[in-house]
Amino acid sequence: TMSAARADAVADFYAGKSLTFFIGSATGGTFDTAARVVARFLPKYVPGNPSVTPQNMPGASHVRATDYLANIAPRDGTSMAFVQPSVILNKVTSPSAKYDPAAMTWIGRIAPVRNVGISATASGIHSVEATKAQELILGAAGSTGPAAMVPWALNRMIGAKMRLVRGYTDDTATFLAFERGEVQGMGSINHASLARHPGLLGSGKVKIIYSISSERISVAPDAPSIVELAQKPDDKAVMELIASIPRIGITIMGSPGVPPERAAALRKAAWEMFHDPAFVAEMKKVELEVDPL
Repeated sequence: TMSAARADAVADFYAGKSLTFFIGSATGGTFDTAARVVARFLPKYVPGNPSVTPQNMPGASHVRATDYLANIAPRDGTSMAFVQPSVILNKVTSPSAKYDPAAMTWIGRIAPVRNVGISATASGIHSVEATKAQELILGAAGSTGPAAMVPWALNRMIGAKMRLVRGYTDDTATFLAFERGEVQGMGSINHASLARHPGLLGSGKVKIIYSISSERISVAPDAPSIVELAQKPDDKAVMELIASIPRIGITIMGSPGVPPERAAALRKAAWEMFHDPAFVAEMKKVELEVDPL
């Protein structure tokens, strides 16, 4: 049949090839961790069983890797990226960004992300309300991600005093600066990243001051959502937009222009991998859930 011939053509194309995963962060972050688990499991589900080469490409809150995938990487179904979904919001707020999220080949979502804002308990600032009276110094990589976007929004909307120190290469580097006491908190960090540092949340050294979500999240029920913090209808609408992005979460994104039969094969492969109990168990081991779309 024609479909069998197409499937054979896909297998022939991928046999002996390597898929490249461009990762928007340095090693050790949530997206890097997820990409490396996928790299081990996805090949057996893709026709032709290609190998996978993960390539870290941190910079500009994952915009650098997105830009590369959109404009430079091959468009033949061998290039994919693991980037934080704030790159989509960045295109909304910066229309001049040189990529179009709608043109990408979306393969499948592994899970949503649960991003939170944190402060060091030692800072004495344990809530957003407290930042109205006392400045909180936060670390961030660039201006395009939620680590900068959310504090800036809260400063303008409710009179918070959050000062940003930018220029860290990525979330992992920012988190190290936080641990060293260079900054007092982070405007956005994935809850799973915190959970991967044993004893950090349990030790009481960190306070979660808000969640980047529409409602409070189960892992931090005492922290208000950013939508809850906004007062005016227009402000709530802005925060709803920012809060909607984590639902896209950890998603496998292909380059634009992938031939349809290869895109279909990659989506089928990802869906099968998402339901592989060994994959789910491996993700759980690194504190990541699997909640696919």
